[in-house]
Amino acid sequence: MSKVSVEYDIKEFRNIGSYEEFDEGFVLELVDCIESAFDGNITPDDALKHISGEQILVATDSASETILGFAATSSHNPAEYFGISDLPDSNGLYLAGAAIRKEIQGLGLYSRLNRRRLQLALDNNLDIIFTRTQNPRVQEGLTRLFDQLVSEEAIRSYVMGSVVCKSAYGHMLTGSIPTARELQLDLDYQAGDAVIITWTIEKI
Repeated sequence: MSKVSVEYDIKEFRNIGSYEEFDEGFVLELVDCIESAFDGNITPDDALKHISGEQILVATDSASETILGFAATSSHNPAEYFGISDLPDSNGLYLAGAAIRKEIQGLGLYSRLNRRRLQLALDNNLDIIFTRTQNPRVQEGLTRLFDQLVSEEAIRSYVMGSVVCKSAYGHMLTGSIPTARELQLDLDYQAGDAVIITWTIEKI
């Protein structure tokens, strides 16, 4: 599959407690998508742990129904969830596992999935959105979406914060150090460092 325009559909699943709620073929294809996104540096067991949440979005090719990407979202208190007192201490929306098949990365699918996830926060009156990542493109892309929400007057403003989490993953998740247009993260990738990013929004 070359990097050309791809037509896709997005399916939404709610309140999924475990990957076992899906049929085996669907789960195997989800795992294949996740492994593609991370150059095979994610083990199948790690991938399976991410297939749960209050909302799971799965994007499939409109013609072949091949899974092109997915995003899992759940509600947690970030300070309690990560055991870090410097994080906000109230319930928020956690942007958990997400993956876009490698050959279609950069075509806007990740942004579209994230826009749906952020809408879930607005619909549920959650003021805190947070995620954990090694990839500066994740932070850049999400921050652009918050800027769009401000310009569209969907929210009044937001404040972003970040905390480095040492050895969060135990190893680098991707085959090479991820880079972004402007932002670089000061992480020890080989040790598995990650950054936890929070966005606290003020509603209109």
